[in-house]
Amino acid sequence: MKRIELKSLELSNFKGVRSFKFEPNGANMEIFGDNATGKTTIFDAFTWLLFDKDSQDKKDFQLKTVDTEGNELHYLDHSVEAKLSVNGSSKSLKKVYHEKWTTKKGNTQKEFSGHTADYFLDDVPVSKSEFDETVRDLIRVKDMKEAKSAEKKEIESLFKTMTSPLYFNAQVPWRGQRKMLLKVCGGYTDDEIIGSKKELAALPNILNGRSTDDYVKIISNRQKLIKEETEKIPIQIKENDRMKAESMGSVSLDQLENSAESLQKQIDEIDNTISDIRTGGEADKLRKEILKLEGEQQQIRNDFQSDELKKADEKNKKYYDLKSEHDRSVHQLELLNDEIVTNKKRIDRLETNREDTRHEWFAEEGRTFEFHGETTCPTCGQELPLHQIADAEEIAKKEFNLHHAEKMETIQKKGIDLKNRSESLQKENKALEERSSELNQKIEELKGNAEEAKRQRDEIKAGIGSVFDLPEFQENRKKILSLEEEIEESQQSVKAAVDKQNEKKHALKKQLATVESEINRFDDVHKYDLRITELTAEEKRLAKENERLKYEADLIEQFMRAKVSMLEERINSHFKLARFKLFEDQVNGGLNEICEATYQGVPFNALNNAARINVGLDIIQTLSEFYGLSAPIFIDNREAVTKLIDIDAQIISLIVSETDKQLRVEQEEKPVEEAVI
Repeated sequence: MKRIELKSLELSNFKGVRSFKFEPNGANMEIFGDNATGKTTIFDAFTWLLFDKDSQDKKDFQLKTVDTEGNELHYLDHSVEAKLSVNGSSKSLKKVYHEKWTTKKGNTQKEFSGHTADYFLDDVPVSKSEFDETVRDLIRVKDMKEAKSAEKKEIESLFKTMTSPLYFNAQVPWRGQRKMLLKVCGGYTDDEIIGSKKELAALPNILNGRSTDDYVKIISNRQKLIKEETEKIPIQIKENDRMKAESMGSVSLDQLENSAESLQKQIDEIDNTISDIRTGGEADKLRKEILKLEGEQQQIRNDFQSDELKKADEKNKKYYDLKSEHDRSVHQLELLNDEIVTNKKRIDRLETNREDTRHEWFAEEGRTFEFHGETTCPTCGQELPLHQIADAEEIAKKEFNLHHAEKMETIQKKGIDLKNRSESLQKENKALEERSSELNQKIEELKGNAEEAKRQRDEIKAGIGSVFDLPEFQENRKKILSLEEEIEESQQSVKAAVDKQNEKKHALKKQLATVESEINRFDDVHKYDLRITELTAEEKRLAKENERLKYEADLIEQFMRAKVSMLEERINSHFKLARFKLFEDQVNGGLNEICEATYQGVPFNALNNAARINVGLDIIQTLSEFYGLSAPIFIDNREAVTKLIDIDAQIISLIVSETDKQLRVEQEEKPVEEAVI
């Protein structure tokens, strides 16, 4: 234990005290005086000598002596000298504060230019840094920091705490108080606190290496975001409901789809009718008659003409054969292309339905069981037995799972059916497109071959000519031309009939386009339904997450309250009178870190002077035992305390005495007894 005792203290022109010296020689002393006689100045002088501050920790205070009007008296030295005993060894410290007067060039009078201080150790002049280092060495104790700036501050704060019973609670910030108490009394690790209560076993996994303070911030921030997102969801659902209502109209989707199917059926029937018209039998009959006449013509040629004529006839026959096949192929190509377009529209509708079914499947898959059954008796209003609630919940859960599985299976079957139908149509279209490509190629080949046959025929005919002059040949030729005109007229009639059917088809397609446009609006309805489902699911998910965060926050609060109890119990066990409150409840239910000394439940600041002084001495005694340091204790307003607690330190009591108009010093005769507050 390092024991520092005050042997003597001498003041000269310090804060109005012209001259004062007292010599306790390590004993407990009592200094009596009326108000404003300089009792507190004695303590101020001691702290100024060591730390350049008064006993209230102020650096800027009226150190110099003033007259009755408050004007500073010039040309005076202001000094304080203390003789100390440090573990029996004497040490003298002195500081002299005086004015600086200089004469500027060209002037004869001296002018005030500031202040300076001189420092003495055992009467030897030294620098300020050497003086300060010696002071620190005198009062340095174990566990001080090595960094010079931090060490100086820590040494100064500790020594002031050890020399004034009010300093710790009145001058040291609460965080500094808390830090000092934890250093002296020891704390607990988070693992020790968690291990003290089985209810906290889940906390390490939740924290995952983070501090409780950091995780509380994470919870608070996430709960704020959840609140903001949750408040938006009902607005978004309401907006989707509004847009859904606008999209639905007055006709149901089933009605529209039935109407579309009926219109498409009528269009298909018209396509069949057009096909029948284009492949009608009248033109075929005429062509057969022409073929018969051409056969007769051929016979005439055979009888009349040479082999060249036969060649021309063959080319002519080949030309008509190719032309007829070309026309049939063109008609087949038109039918194929119409069918391909129709199939593509059907595929688009099927794929749209598949996408809707897929969203429906995911929405159903995301549904989770929630029990909404009764938990109270409808007759008496009391809570139902837990097993009865559990049984009801189990039955409800089985019904939910059965219905959920059936719904998922129905949706899946519907999706598979739509997929198969779509793939079947796609396969059919692929075959039709291949056939269309082949027909296009064939048409081009037939066209080229027919033109080539006609050219060859004309070339051969140009070299011969007598057969056409025969009367029977001419007669047959007239009949053929007449029949060809009839065929042309028949084809014109077919075109008119086809045009009429196409007009009906166009009108039906226009109606179908309108209906399909209405159906497409239901695609938006499905989207709004899906969005509403997603928003509802998100709302439930956020609610569950918020419940989890509340649980984690409650667990952390349990941890903090356990920490409070254990820390306060450990710290308070080191003191006889003082009790420390390290946490307080917040308005929102959480805990806030503080450090407040109390005595018998009363906060330090609300105690009377006697209680504050003895509680302060109790704190000094505990710190003295921990740091191994005993220093002179200055007790201002000592008259408020009848008895002090037992403490191992020199006591300088500053006592208000109305009869003592000048300071009077006496050595304390009675031993310090146990305090009664």
